Amino acid sequence: MYELQPDAVIFSDAGPDVRWCGNESGWVGETNWSTLRRDEVWPGWPLYEQLQYGHVDGNYWVPAEVNVSIRPGWFYHPEQDEQVKSVDQLLDIYYHSIGRNATWNLNLPIDREGRVHPADSAALMDFAEILQQEFKTNLAPQARITASNTRGRNFSVKHLTDENKDTYWATEDSVKQATLTLDFGKNPIRFNRLLMQEYIRLGQRVKAFTVEAFTNGAWQTLDQQTTIGYKRILRLPDTEATQLRITLEAEAAPVISNIELYNAPKRIQAPVITRNKAGVVSLSNVPEGYQILYSIDGSYPTTRYTEPILTTGKVTVKAIVVDSEGNRSEMKTERFDIDKKAWKVVDIDNPETADRLFDGDATTVWVVTGKQKPCSLTIDLGETYTVDGFRYLPEQQANPKGVVVNYAIHASSDGKSWKQVCTKEFDNIRNNPIRQTVRFQPTPMRFIRFTALSNTAGDGTLGCAEFDVLTTE
Repeated sequence: MYELQPDAVIFSDAGPDVRWCGNESGWVGETNWSTLRRDEVWPGWPLYEQLQYGHVDGNYWVPAEVNVSIRPGWFYHPEQDEQVKSVDQLLDIYYHSIGRNATWNLNLPIDREGRVHPADSAALMDFAEILQQEFKTNLAPQARITASNTRGRNFSVKHLTDENKDTYWATEDSVKQATLTLDFGKNPIRFNRLLMQEYIRLGQRVKAFTVEAFTNGAWQTLDQQTTIGYKRILRLPDTEATQLRITLEAEAAPVISNIELYNAPKRIQAPVITRNKAGVVSLSNVPEGYQILYSIDGSYPTTRYTEPILTTGKVTVKAIVVDSEGNRSEMKTERFDIDKKAWKVVDIDNPETADRLFDGDATTVWVVTGKQKPCSLTIDLGETYTVDGFRYLPEQQANPKGVVVNYAIHASSDGKSWKQVCTKEFDNIRNNPIRQTVRFQPTPMRFIRFTALSNTAGDGTLGCAEFDVLTTE
C-alpha cells in the first residue's frame, strides 16, 4: 500500500498510522495523547480501552480516529429511518472527537437505491448549518494577549491569533508552566466556546490546563482539563468577562499555535422521554422557565406538559421544548409497545431488582450470574400476545457487565413447554453496546425466555438495562 499510495493512512487498533479510539459510540477520552506504545498493541488487543486515551509515554505517533455511524448500525435498514442521529447527537460527537484531539469518521449507510437516505442527508445539512453558527465570529483577535514567559521575538503571542498554522508562541526550554491572558479592556465580552491548538509538528506537550474568567471583579474557574493536542474545543458555560486566563502545564516547553474564542447561539435541548412499568410517561431534562409540548398519538406536539401521563398499550410520544420567545428544540420521538403493568420475571434468584428491566431508566441494570452457562431471563407477560421481536439494552455505564453476544429466544403459552423462535448474534455489540432490535416470525406467547449463550466477558453473567417485546398490530 505504501509503495502504491505513499500518503495512505492505515487504521487499526495499533495503527500503524491512525488508531481505533476504543469504542464506536462517538467519543474519545478527555485525556487523549496522540502517542502510543504501538509494539504492545494488535488488532483485538484486550486492553483496547487504553486506546481511548493513548499513552503519554508512547514512542509512536498514532492519533485516534473516532468511527461511528449516523444510524444505530453500519448498514441501511428501512426500520431505522427514524433513528438517524439528531443534530444534538452529532454536535456531541463533534465536540467529543474533533474537540478532543481526534479525527472523526462518520459512516453513512447507502440505501437500497444506492443513495444516502434523505433523513441522513437532512440531518447532516442541519448539523453543518448549526456548526457554522457555533463558530461564526472569532472573538480572540479583539484581545490584547500577554504571556508569563516568551521564548523570543519570533515566538510572540501575536502568533496565537494570526491564522497561520506555521507560527506559534513558545516559552523558553526550561519553562514548562506558563500563563496566557486575553484582556478585552473595560467592556466585557460574552463567550462559551474555547478552541486551542498546539504546534503539533513539535509534538504533543500540554498535560494539564485551567481556564479562568475575570468577572465581577474576581477570577472564576470555568474548566480544568488535561491534554490539548492538534485541536481541543471546550464548551464553556455562558460567560461575560473582561479577561480570560489559561494556565498551562506541559511535559516540555509549551508551543501553542492558535487560540479562538466564540459565543455560540443558545441551543435548546430536546426533552428526555421515558415510560415506566406502570405505563406512566415522563418528560424531563428541561431548564427552568421552559415548557414542553407533547402528543401521545404521533401527531405534532401541542399539549403543554404539566405532570406525568398515564398511558396504556402502544403509544407514540412526540415532544419539543419551547422558550418564552417561541424558539424550539428538535422534536424527540419515542415509540412504546404494550405496557408492562402485568409483567413479572420468574425463576430468578434476585426478584427484588427485576423491575429495573422495565423501569424505563437506562442507568439501572439487572444482572444475574448463573452457576453454569447459559444464563436466562424468563418473563411472564401476563396474557398472550403475538410477539414478532424484542429489544435488548445492555448496561450503558463504563465496563458493562453481562453484555450478551449470542442469544436464543424461546416462547411458551404455559411456562412449561418451550419453543425456540430465534437464535442469533448481536453484531458488533462489544464495540457498540447500543439498544438492539431483533425481529422474528410472529409467535403467540405468554412467556418469553431470553438466554445468553455467550457474552463479551466469556462468563456466565447476563446483564440488562431494559427489555421490551414487539407485538403485531
